Amino acid sequence: MKVLYLLPVQAQARFRKRIAGLMRQGLDGRALYYERDYYPAPPLPCPSEALGRLDHGRYLQRIRVYLASLRRIRRAARQHDTIYCFGPDLVILAWLATWAMRRPPKLILEVGDIRPFMNSHSRPARAFQFFLRRILNHVSAVVVTSPAYITGYFQKFFPAFAGQYVTIENKLPADLPPPKIPLLAPTPEKPIRIGYFGLLRCGASWHTLKQVLVESEGRFVVKLAGEIWFPEETPETVLGVPGVEHFGTYNYPDDLDALYGDVDIVWVAHHHSGNNLKWARVNRFYEACFFRKPMIAQQETQDGAYVAQHGLGMVLDLGEKPQAAQKIQAITAEQLLAWTQAVRQLPNEVYQLTGEHKMLADLIRQNTRTRFENRSHP
Repeated sequence: MKVLYLLPVQAQARFRKRIAGLMRQGLDGRALYYERDYYPAPPLPCPSEALGRLDHGRYLQRIRVYLASLRRIRRAARQHDTIYCFGPDLVILAWLATWAMRRPPKLILEVGDIRPFMNSHSRPARAFQFFLRRILNHVSAVVVTSPAYITGYFQKFFPAFAGQYVTIENKLPADLPPPKIPLLAPTPEKPIRIGYFGLLRCGASWHTLKQVLVESEGRFVVKLAGEIWFPEETPETVLGVPGVEHFGTYNYPDDLDALYGDVDIVWVAHHHSGNNLKWARVNRFYEACFFRKPMIAQQETQDGAYVAQHGLGMVLDLGEKPQAAQKIQAITAEQLLAWTQAVRQLPNEVYQLTGEHKMLADLIRQNTRTRFENRSHP
């Protein structure tokens, strides 16, 4: 059983996690990906090859690179039973690459991000939705990282989809060793350490945290990890703010112990401008749960709703940055202790995968048994 993975970039931890999970279930794989300016990442867990380079924001150039790679995708597809596509644009590309093949591989689409364009009613968006609707007629399954993607997007725009939906949240692997960090609560004598890890690009988050640092007179420390891409800021200006510490780029999952062991509360908030960020749940939510750390989350998001319901931390509105900063500055050591105790009570299945990859692997095998049935393109 051979799976060909199509990736928009090599450095996304979710892609490596999915490929490794399916390989542990006995599915051999090969990956084709596009090079981009991204933070460094370890190699993929399977043989891989770059198809070309994509530049951020240059959409015409992206189309040219995509079209130039069709022949190589088609050649690789002939040697595989399933093409697993990380993103709607890549499932369209896979469909084009397998056009008129006598025995085309099965197509599976994974969606971990729905951009505002995909959810709009503009003329280009409607054209994209029309084209994707036709492609979905040839997709065996849609894998999503949040069940809200199914109800909020796919069932709204593609109600006739006849394939299967599979939800695999961005939880940590089941075989990840238990945390090595001590489960200690902060004390009033020490600064409260806020950890913000990953792609650091939410301007509202940074402006709120900066205000906290400026106004709190040393009572807070912000520990960053990952590439700094805050709008209208440079890494130098960010790191020049007193109270900011930067771990640099990090490897998943090797560096997680060091990151989470050095903070008291984790920043999982983001200022949403559309439904996508309301539907999604960030990786830091699951990581914070695993490492028994409370969280600061954005209201009206999946993360915020869960944090509020279970008392796992603070929920605020980054649309009101001054009020959000004031709310953070009011955090007490007693609150942190109560939130930390609540996080410790969570069952493992909230933040760690159980049998999701086995279920997905079984589905791929089942679909592949019917590969030799005729499939014609419209």
